[in-house]
Amino acid sequence: MKFIGSNLVLAMALIAVSNSLPNPDENCDALTNLAVDAGVFAVTFFYMTHPVYRAIMGNGNAGNGAPGWNKLEHNLKPSGPEVIAGSPNADVTYSSIWYDLHEGPIVTTIPAFNGRFYTFQWTDAEGNTIAALSPRNDKNNTITRAIITMDPSFESNSSDTIVVKSYSRLAWGVFRFLPNGTSEDLLLVNNLQRSVSAQPLIGTITSASTSHPEFTSDLFENGKFAPASKLFEVLGWQMKVNGIQLAEQEPFNKFAPLGLTKDGYNPGTCQRKLLTSLIPKIFSDVKAADTNGVGQARNNGWVYDANSSLPYPENSFLQKAVVAFMGTVANRIEEVIYFRRSFDSTNTMLDGSKYSYTVRFETQPPVNGYWSLTAYNHTTKLIQENPYKIYSVGSHKGTLMYDVNGGVQLYLSVNSPSDPKMLNNWLPIPNGEFDLMIRTYWPTPELISQEYLMPNVVKTN
Repeated sequence: MKFIGSNLVLAMALIAVSNSLPNPDENCDALTNLAVDAGVFAVTFFYMTHPVYRAIMGNGNAGNGAPGWNKLEHNLKPSGPEVIAGSPNADVTYSSIWYDLHEGPIVTTIPAFNGRFYTFQWTDAEGNTIAALSPRNDKNNTITRAIITMDPSFESNSSDTIVVKSYSRLAWGVFRFLPNGTSEDLLLVNNLQRSVSAQPLIGTITSASTSHPEFTSDLFENGKFAPASKLFEVLGWQMKVNGIQLAEQEPFNKFAPLGLTKDGYNPGTCQRKLLTSLIPKIFSDVKAADTNGVGQARNNGWVYDANSSLPYPENSFLQKAVVAFMGTVANRIEEVIYFRRSFDSTNTMLDGSKYSYTVRFETQPPVNGYWSLTAYNHTTKLIQENPYKIYSVGSHKGTLMYDVNGGVQLYLSVNSPSDPKMLNNWLPIPNGEFDLMIRTYWPTPELISQEYLMPNVVKTN
């Protein structure tokens, strides 16, 4: 969503900021609470800058194994332990692209899916979903292209076109393709991925242009993206490149005494010392909020966030930070609801080194797309490797065994069950503390309204 303020408003804001810039000689103790708030605000941008850096810099050298600006990158296998983004989806293959829109609108082509489930999602630089395309809103696959632009007045009269408007100069396209689990079908999916293209609406994409944003030396160490200690330097880079959406300008302007403005990060000595000292607490607070489901709704012990893809103020800065921490970006609730939990039915932490578990669905989750269950390492939020190479179980592979009433019972354990009848419904889990996530794509009104109750997680030994 794009917002434009008047020159008068902008001038007044700049005057206010200049009058509140940090004094290097002042005592900063009174700024502690403000600094924590600024840190929580910064966490979202910090995690959102990770995928930008990987797409442009690869292993630390621009162009070395990285697609670059305005170029598609294809992951041709469903996500597994090698994926370092939080809570990766183990059901789908991904294609993605980082747009730099300063040279004008960019067109992305949409292939014909012929009944296959997919989602195309676009976010701004902050991770807010600004547009989505799937069988939910394009049942007949009539949309053949998307135009991504910073121009809030841009419109298209073509029925085969969706217009995606971003407030930020940088925007992210994340495209998911669902294979059925066979190697033959995966080849078909990969061909679909490669058929997606990105071209300028007018002119030529200059992927190597020196006018693209650069990653300065304070954003990485030893060729790798900045560690958590550079939290505020990363926020400063984001502000200089993308600015900030209108709804966040007022709360953001309050951070000016800390040296955080739309011009970047320029703190005084005591401000820098204070902010740096609070970084461990800030990340700890966000992690605790994730574990405790702060600001999230509950469904029979599962937590979910109906506003996870929405911008501020519909989503608080803490909730946005939690989403970024656990999965970088989330889709809209009408596209998918993510149900997460870290505890069993007795409120004991899930732990594969101590217990096995069952999850029984009396009826399947009501979806028009598909549903799946995935386990993640509780500390890293990543998929943990197992010797069986099984990282999710659900309706999409067509191999689940149902009982006569249409119910299905899933078995969760570190080691393979001895009963072969359980194998089709078995999910390997980490040998330690772990989290579970149920993804429900294209949920029905019954699920969106939470009339449907998710099953409990019951330990079996």
